[in-house]
Amino acid sequence: MARERVEERARVWCAAREARVAGERAVEVTIIRPGMSSNGLRYTEAVLRESVPLWEGAACFCDHPTALDETRAGGRSVRDLAGVYSDARYEEGVRATLRFYPGAEAVYMLVEAAVKDREAGRAAPAIGISADMNVVKERAGNVWEVRKISKVTSGDIVFQPAAGGRFERILEAEEVKA
Repeated sequence: MARERVEERARVWCAAREARVAGERAVEVTIIRPGMSSNGLRYTEAVLRESVPLWEGAACFCDHPTALDETRAGGRSVRDLAGVYSDARYEEGVRATLRFYPGAEAVYMLVEAAVKDREAGRAAPAIGISADMNVVKERAGNVWEVRKISKVTSGDIVFQPAAGGRFERILEAEEVKA
């Protein structure tokens, strides 16, 4: 059976954890986990471990790009920039710290409120992180196996992440790497 190999842009959703680091607004996030994503791509632990350096310094935007963003020279608007990822590592998935930039206070406050609501047992919006990246994939029967994450564009904050991601808990400053 011939195998088809394709490189494409993929968006994968995940969970996040909120925290404050030395007065900054920061969130520890799980960007992507191994296994089958809701968009039909299977990610292995090896592929995700290899992708970790690509997440260091990656941008975070509020929402995915619009059709206009996709046609604009340079792509995304800085008006939608929420922050940047650091301390990327592999821990049962790709994890990193998302540091919010000035101007993204409303987005941070939304994340913080959702975390507090969930911790209190109240209903909370289904918001999380969605990876916007290029992948090399190969058809293996009825499944697309991701062989490589070749480029990370961003990890965006979205509503209704397809993989059921959720905020886990609010961390205190001393629990987070500065």
